[in-house]
Amino acid sequence: LYRSISIAFTFTGLLPYSEHLRVLTSFFRSMFILPIPFVLSWSMLEALSTGCLVVASNTPPVKEVIKDGVNGLLVDFFSPQRIADRILEVLKYSDRMVDLRTNARQTIVEHYNLNTLLPQQISWINSILPQSC
Repeated sequence: LYRSISIAFTFTGLLPYSEHLRVLTSFFRSMFILPIPFVLSWSMLEALSTGCLVVASNTPPVKEVIKDGVNGLLVDFFSPQRIADRILEVLKYSDRMVDLRTNARQTIVEHYNLNTLLPQQISWINSILPQSC
C-alpha cells in the first residue's frame, strides 16, 4: 500500500500584522519550521502564540522555548527521514496533538507576553542608562 500526503505551502507576500495573525489562526493547525542557521524566529513564537503545533529544529535556541512532546515537536534538521516521520505523526495522530497546541499558546502567554516583558525591558534599559539621559 502506498499513501500520499499533500502538503500545501502558502506564500502570502507582505501582510499587515493583523492579517498575518488571521492567516495563522484561520488556515494553519501545524507549522514546520526548520531554520538555518538554527535561530529562534519571531514567526515560530507567533505560531506558538496562536496555538499552532510547531515542528522545529532540535537546536539550542529553539529548545529554549519548545519542549519536545510538551508544547511542540523537535526534529533533527539533518535527518530527512525523521522530519518525514514527525510530519506523518502530526497528520496521523492530530487528536493527540491538542494538548501540545494548548501548551504552546500557554508557553507564550506565560513567558513571552509583551505586556509583561516590555515594562521589564524598559526598566532594564533605564537602569543602565546614565542618569543624565
